[in-house]
Amino acid sequence: MPFLPWWERYAGLLQSEISWLQDLGIACRIDETKRDDHQTLTMELSVPETVTGTAPLELTAVFPDFYPLVPPKVFAVDLGMPHHWNPFSNEVCLLGTPSEEWGTNGSLAQLLKDQLPAALKAGMSGDEHADWNEKPQAEPFGAYYNSYANSAMVFVDGSWTLPREAVQGPIEVRLDGPFPGPELTQRMLGGVLRVGSDTGQAHATLENQIQELLGGQLIHGRWSRLSTPVAVDDARAIWEAAEKADSSSTPDQPYGRRKIQIRGVVFPEESGPRQVSEGWLFVLRVRGEQRQNYSKKPRSGRSRPLMVSGGADEYHLLRAGRVGRSDIRARVPDLGPLATKKVALVGAGAIGSAVAVHLGRAGVGHLSLIDADVLEPGNLVRHTATLEGVGFLKAVAVARLVRMAAPYTEVMYNPAYVGGSRPHGEPDPLRQISQDLESYDLLIDASADRGTQRILALVAREVDVPYLSLEATNGAWGGLVAYIGRDSPWCQSCLEWFRYDQTIPDPAHSPSPYTQPIGCAQPTFTGAAFDLEEVSLQAARTASARLTSDDQGAKSGFDVAVLKLRDEAGERTLPTWTGYNLGRHPRCAGHS
Repeated sequence: MPFLPWWERYAGLLQSEISWLQDLGIACRIDETKRDDHQTLTMELSVPETVTGTAPLELTAVFPDFYPLVPPKVFAVDLGMPHHWNPFSNEVCLLGTPSEEWGTNGSLAQLLKDQLPAALKAGMSGDEHADWNEKPQAEPFGAYYNSYANSAMVFVDGSWTLPREAVQGPIEVRLDGPFPGPELTQRMLGGVLRVGSDTGQAHATLENQIQELLGGQLIHGRWSRLSTPVAVDDARAIWEAAEKADSSSTPDQPYGRRKIQIRGVVFPEESGPRQVSEGWLFVLRVRGEQRQNYSKKPRSGRSRPLMVSGGADEYHLLRAGRVGRSDIRARVPDLGPLATKKVALVGAGAIGSAVAVHLGRAGVGHLSLIDADVLEPGNLVRHTATLEGVGFLKAVAVARLVRMAAPYTEVMYNPAYVGGSRPHGEPDPLRQISQDLESYDLLIDASADRGTQRILALVAREVDVPYLSLEATNGAWGGLVAYIGRDSPWCQSCLEWFRYDQTIPDPAHSPSPYTQPIGCAQPTFTGAAFDLEEVSLQAARTASARLTSDDQGAKSGFDVAVLKLRDEAGERTLPTWTGYNLGRHPRCAGHS
């Protein structure tokens, strides 16, 4: 079945659109060439002063293929507005978030009538303090450039503020990867190690946690400050503007088989609604490739090598990637207190590995992973790690994941086996772990082993550290998360009694036997990652809530949460959590 253009799919809608525009006094002309060749409907509009609120205006409207499910775009050439206008595409911003503010009963005429006068008035104003009733969002100029190189980025810290008097100087960039090109699966990644002055002063540096993750080659370049962004969407034009602002030469440096130069460009751009700060971008110049030719000397007849240019210089615009602490934490503002918290996690298997990564991304300041098991290829069906981590201890594999996902989380690992006998008098790992735990804010037990839970709950109680355990059942039919705080009236033994008398029901579990993959020393439970992670997610939510609260249960949820993923017939259901708040069990003898 051929795809119908919208004006055929919705019979009569195009004529209605034209009529509604004419009712507003807007003259329109359809570009029939584009309509016939590309099935794209473009209208040239002459909009009168009665609609714009300022002066008559020539506009172009382009309707999307799936109109009216999504709104049309409106363009105005040479409008020159500092706000609400893209200087390269000429698009006028009429809706802050089009997918949210546009309804399928909308029309181009209504959009222009409702939004255009306010957009023009606010966009042409230089008054940064007036209340234009705008949607609270910034319009960073750097986002308008379309000539950025594919799969190429240079890290900066969005919190950097260079001295006002600093306008140029040397820059150190660590750069790794092939030259940008059409191939999207090859990446050039870099980071600014140092922004300096010509007098030797360092204005800004990336934090060590980021520098340690950067590979590749150290490149010395130049940076310069521009008073306005370059209003040309072209890497070479931006290079020339930066070169004009900083006459100091950038040195040629070998990179692979070519020589390169790099310039950083600082320019004013919005970082908040009508708030201007420093934007960054980078231009990489790849020198024309030199090749060797040979020419014969007149008398001897012997060849001599000559270096000749093999082509013009290439210019690549590299986008800046903001990787500072505040940049990464901006999307999780409520979790700021986690940055000072220390968490120990025992068990870096299927459910524990997911908890570790989620807590790292949430911003936990320090994470200690304890597990002596090795990551096998078969674990990957439900483990957070990838094939790259196979062969490492699970604690090591997960630590590597956390470092890459959350570079500001300090992560350590301990290849300790908790709870086993020591027939040869080996050092007791639990003794050292207990001493270390005194400085921690939470102990998470993802061992899913009843004996280990008893041991760790006791240790946590003795060193006065909150204890959180999580477990999943065979088949991943259900799971349980429990939190024992410093002031909780109940203990792990109480929980076992409550489960014994069914005050807290056991989570649903598969009646099928455990499986023992070839080569494994013990049988293991079955279950898919998408089910098991429900348990990990609840544990991460509980940990985050408790760590950012005052440890009072009423403010942070339930003491125990039981998950149900299957009904009595074993059929999948929507994930259902049931919460319980506990007191001391009358039969528990574990209290003084």
